[in-house]
Amino acid sequence: MGSSNEILEDAAIPDKSSASCVCQGRWLGLSGAMLMMGCNGLAYTYAVYSEFAKETLHYTQEQTDDLGAAKDFGSLVGLISGLFYFFFPPWVSVCIGAVLHLFGYGMVLLTISGKISISFWLLCFYFAIGSGGDNWVDTACIMTSMQNFDEYKGTSVGILKSQLGLSAAIFVMVYEAFFDSNVSKFLFLITIAPTIVYLVAAFLIRPFPINEQDMEVADVTQRFQMACGSVVILGMFLMMSIILKDVLHLDGKVQVYIATAMLVMVAVTCIIPLLYRPWDLLQSALFLKRPHHHVLNSEVVSKRIELHNYYFEKNKLDPDGDEPEEGNLLESTQDSWKEGCRHTLEIGGPVGHCKVENPIDANLWESLSGLDFWLITFVVSSGAGAGLAIINNFAQIGKAVESDGVDKFVGIISIWSCYGRLAAGYGSDLVMSAGFPRPLCLLISQIAMCVCCLLLSTGCKFPQTETRKRIYLYER
Repeated sequence: MGSSNEILEDAAIPDKSSASCVCQGRWLGLSGAMLMMGCNGLAYTYAVYSEFAKETLHYTQEQTDDLGAAKDFGSLVGLISGLFYFFFPPWVSVCIGAVLHLFGYGMVLLTISGKISISFWLLCFYFAIGSGGDNWVDTACIMTSMQNFDEYKGTSVGILKSQLGLSAAIFVMVYEAFFDSNVSKFLFLITIAPTIVYLVAAFLIRPFPINEQDMEVADVTQRFQMACGSVVILGMFLMMSIILKDVLHLDGKVQVYIATAMLVMVAVTCIIPLLYRPWDLLQSALFLKRPHHHVLNSEVVSKRIELHNYYFEKNKLDPDGDEPEEGNLLESTQDSWKEGCRHTLEIGGPVGHCKVENPIDANLWESLSGLDFWLITFVVSSGAGAGLAIINNFAQIGKAVESDGVDKFVGIISIWSCYGRLAAGYGSDLVMSAGFPRPLCLLISQIAMCVCCLLLSTGCKFPQTETRKRIYLYER
């Protein structure tokens, strides 16, 4: 295998071999997944065009709510995609999702823009198909990410879900800057753009084997931290843009410049995971001193690689083929990992890397027959259902608080949804490191949802100044 310590203690500037490893490794899959998840949260933009659809199609408020419910009902298609994932490569699921998204949202576009006339229930069906296509993509991205980063499940999934959370704010800003708030053009945008991204990046979504460099703690930590930081900065940029637009009433050219800068930041966010030790690269570019890095024991690294690649190759073996002794491998890996943790603590390394979940190789039937699965399903469905009910009625909530700016409501909730998802993902790894179970993060999120729903139900709002009232009456 060679000297692992020599590989782990390479200089901050990558050489050709490390660059090749980056381009072919699991980080390329994460970068592609981030790009696709940035187009995957468009179901949360329903409030942007719900009022337009209501007026154009002459629907009642109940029918408009039913359309939103049909869109959310399309998420049940994710059950099929979850089963499909175990029998076909992930890129197949992504391509199916792209086709479903194009067909579903394409028919919605033709209907709302007046090109075709269909029944209300058929339109509900098209909404469900389009939204369900996004779930096929979501399933492929999340599952491969959890396989590729089994020791950083929470952080990797949190980054992907934060991209999903920001997607609505990103598309709304592009819509306002380049499409002059034309709803039909916005529907065309959310129909075509995600489809192109899904098809282009589909073949990047797959499980990858790992090597010694992939287990380098300093490199992995820097990539994840820089990726999380770039997502936070992007969210802050979007928030400031929404505030400035609302306060200063920016003209079209300024909005175009802001939207262009935002797209550049999105590209940089997706590129950061591809960089070897990005924090060191940044310090080198700024002529700062390179910090000291702690490394793990070489035996720990080799055992973790052996365990990861065992699960990677397990599904490729013939039914009659010889498989390695899983019990011996797990026991040997756990013993070496404990020894490596003591070594890490002795040199002052991070404690978080010493707490790793043991792999659980449960099949589908074992998962479905367990109480934990159905309990988590119930809790998530209850909390997510309440949140979706609020999101689908943002147009009406905006009117209730005497505001016609539904777009900014969509942007704000998208940004804070991003922060919540990122905190839940990265925080779940910290919770695990502290010795607590991951479902504790689920409890915290449900309590936060409950408190927010209670505050919203009170109907309280901040008092408007006379100037704001005059602006509102003038805009009406």
